[in-house]
Amino acid sequence: MWIRKPDTEIKNLLDQKKAQQKSLKRPIIFGSVFGLLFMTAAYFGFRGGTRGFYSFTHQSGFNSRILMTGAFGFVLFFGLAFYHQKKGSKFLSAEDEYFRCDACTELSPVNPANTCRCGGRLEPADYYTWEE
Repeated sequence: MWIRKPDTEIKNLLDQKKAQQKSLKRPIIFGSVFGLLFMTAAYFGFRGGTRGFYSFTHQSGFNSRILMTGAFGFVLFFGLAFYHQKKGSKFLSAEDEYFRCDACTELSPVNPANTCRCGGRLEPADYYTWEE
């Protein structure tokens, strides 16, 4: 049977989500990984391409252009991850958020009216726990 969690546990969950939105850990990780990928591709000569045609040049060694490419990749993906984190959505994943009715405890996707078919109010599914 689905039971609503206590208010203190829900408050702790909301505080944890708020702290996670303020954390820069995920954007730094995304930015670093993609910055290194951009640097590696530029170091090995990849210069771009479209429609099945890719341009490669000879390996020119490690120089300032390689560093600038890595910095561009870092800033680009750091910004995207930070934006999605502040907005509250997931970056690079398609995770749907479901809500549970407080009256009938049925699971339903996001409803703009925030009401269930039975007339109950919809709350995030994280507010409920299953107990035998």
